[in-house]
Amino acid sequence: MSERLESDRERAPGIVYTFYSYKGGVGRSMALANVGVILASSGHRVLLIDWDLEAPGLEAYFRHSAKLKGDPTAVHGVIDLLEAHADGRPLDWRECLLKAEFVGHSLDIISAGKRNDDYRHRVQQLNWETLFSEHQIGNYIERLRNDWRAAYDFVLVDSRTGITDIGDICTVLLPDVLVLMFVTNYQNVEGIKGLMARAVRARSKLPIQRSKLLGVPVPARDERDRESQKFQAWQKIFADEFGELYRDWLPKAVEPAEALLRLFIPYIASWSFGEAIPVLEGPRERADPTSLGAAYSRLATLLEHHLDWSALDARVSQSELATTRLEASSQREAAREADLAKKQLEAQLVEAKHAQYEALRHMTARSRRVKFTAATMLAVLVPLLGIAVHGLWWVASNNLPVTYVFMPIKWTLGSLPVPETVELKPNRFTMGCKPGRDVEVGQNCAKAGLPAAREVTLDKPCDIGRFDVTFLEYDHYVWDSGGKIIYPTDQGWGRHQRPVINVSWLDAQAYVAWLSRATGQRYRLPSEAEWEYAARAGKEARYPWGDEPPGQRANCADCEGAPGRTTPVGSYPANAWGLFDMAGNVWQWVDDQADPGGETKGPLRVLRGGSWVSDAGGLRAAIRNVLAPEYQSGGVGFRVCRVSPIDKLSTGALVSEPLKR
Repeated sequence: MSERLESDRERAPGIVYTFYSYKGGVGRSMALANVGVILASSGHRVLLIDWDLEAPGLEAYFRHSAKLKGDPTAVHGVIDLLEAHADGRPLDWRECLLKAEFVGHSLDIISAGKRNDDYRHRVQQLNWETLFSEHQIGNYIERLRNDWRAAYDFVLVDSRTGITDIGDICTVLLPDVLVLMFVTNYQNVEGIKGLMARAVRARSKLPIQRSKLLGVPVPARDERDRESQKFQAWQKIFADEFGELYRDWLPKAVEPAEALLRLFIPYIASWSFGEAIPVLEGPRERADPTSLGAAYSRLATLLEHHLDWSALDARVSQSELATTRLEASSQREAAREADLAKKQLEAQLVEAKHAQYEALRHMTARSRRVKFTAATMLAVLVPLLGIAVHGLWWVASNNLPVTYVFMPIKWTLGSLPVPETVELKPNRFTMGCKPGRDVEVGQNCAKAGLPAAREVTLDKPCDIGRFDVTFLEYDHYVWDSGGKIIYPTDQGWGRHQRPVINVSWLDAQAYVAWLSRATGQRYRLPSEAEWEYAARAGKEARYPWGDEPPGQRANCADCEGAPGRTTPVGSYPANAWGLFDMAGNVWQWVDDQADPGGETKGPLRVLRGGSWVSDAGGLRAAIRNVLAPEYQSGGVGFRVCRVSPIDKLSTGALVSEPLKR
């Protein structure tokens, strides 16, 4: 027996949630398994019960994503407990436990029953009327429920679908709360409403005192990002039809339509194959708010806090939602542009074919001219169509977003995404750590890991990148290489206007050299002095914006609303000179060599600015990092510097001297 069942008996009883769907194919069992994993990973005692006797298999979700201890063909389950009670044979439910272990945590499972050769026959032979009338199965289930609530914090019951519901066991006798999962059609909506009404009526007739049965409607297989207009229409239907259920537990200030913006399970095609637990298998899950794992996490948060909506409010930050909307909007816009370009290309091709046909029919001088025109159009359009077909292959081969399909056409026609820059004029400033500015007065800069202050004079102009180099800008460079360079991974967070990551100092140097050739202007990485001068923007302050803590001004590990990954460039306020993300989001390679002591003569390379994994203190303007030039990670990118024609493609000239005190 699990050690968890032998201790902590004095705590409050656990809560029972039944996951119910009116029809199959909703993703109910997958949602239950993922929510169970999240609750168990938070340190709770969790029991999953497979009461879908006619379609068993809840334990299958843990065969690959976790270590399943116990053999479902040999260990007793729900049907064995029912049969043993009817026969008067003692069978302790603790003998029916399977255990799923994962990343230092575990949960218990009671399967539908021992899956031997006669399982199907045993299910068909169950006589529910006899079980209730002659064997008081209702009282027995009530005892089991009390045992489970005493032993676990959360009991999640996977209920069979439809209206028969095995004598209301799963929807009336067992649950404290019904998690009602449905898809976008009237059968599901009407079926869920009817089931909830029957369950409430039956609950009121129980001979035992129970709290009011609550229902949590959860739209599943949601495709709002693909069909935004239809989603808005159905959102109103859901809010109207299930409004009373939401009102039973939502705060008065929150409308059902608002709840539906957060409480839903999206359809992600890649997770529709096999039994999956995305929160364990997917590296981006639970971090990206648009992912399936994040949706399960929101539901788990609500259930963990007993339907306290404020807990979900605290979990989903406004900045996270804003970033999600921005990305979704950008992707929809790009998709619309790609679709429009495709339709225009198809229309032009049809027109060209028609022109060619007319030319063949009329062998006059004029018809020959038309034929010549049509042939000319075909000569132009066919290669473009070939480029589009190549774009599909290119996207699939390199795991790029589908909105990239028509990028090769744009790039072939000469569209070159070039980083926007801001002019830095030559000047003199104090670089490094100065007490009273970068650390408190009396603190030691060296002990704080910051380089000593020194006066630096920048004697050549540099136009520094307004933003970090984006994936879209870098991907054009990779495409132009003709397959000689590999596209850096975005770790599943998205490309387009996010800063390029997983690029080394060597990669950055190769990019600026290519950009110089492609544009006919001179680009390089900024020097460390230029970078810090730009970050401070003329301020004698600790951070690019001032001395105040980051709050919502940057993307870091303990910043307010931290999303736990990179955000699109420009998501946070610029500094006084109009430069974005000079603190946080990604570390930025600069041109300098450096050793740990700060001298510019070691084989290592310098990075500045901190990243989304840095704490707030790691975002100070004086902070520097030193790594090997081959280093790559999901928190490292770079920005460029455009220089005057007389400058060489190397660090801008500077003169530095120790700070006079």
